[in-house]
Amino acid sequence: MRAALDIRRIVRQHHFMSYRVARVVVVGVSVATLLSGCSTLSSLAAGPDHYAILERDAVASDALPELPSNALESLDPASVRLAANDDGTLLWLARDNAGSGICLIATSDDGDDWRVWCGGGGVLEAGGPSGSYAVRPDDSPTPEGATALSENVYRLE
Repeated sequence: MRAALDIRRIVRQHHFMSYRVARVVVVGVSVATLLSGCSTLSSLAAGPDHYAILERDAVASDALPELPSNALESLDPASVRLAANDDGTLLWLARDNAGSGICLIATSDDGDDWRVWCGGGGVLEAGGPSGSYAVRPDDSPTPEGATALSENVYRLE
């Protein structure tokens, strides 16, 4: 009888130790996961990709030519900034309506021919009759085979 009690005590102790070890492992893994995720969490908190051009105050040259009202449906008009002039094609950047994506607006000098492209994820590539363009956040590498028109806008060859 005493041997049976000793065995039960050993089993309980072993079970307790296994539970305790498992708790320590779970807590350790959780802490490691949180610590390794700090940079991810801070980048999520940082919000959308950064474009310094959109942080500066607007100036007169940032004004778009008169465009149809539907041209501006998907973007925040207050965020529009002139980014480049590519041989008569004027290129503007703006935030999308949600504030998390980027829009590229291309117009002819007179505004008669225009295109608007919006996208998220920091990378936008668009093309039309006036050419093909790429938009990248600040400090991004130049797309292969592209010509920089400004810090964020590139002509694709």
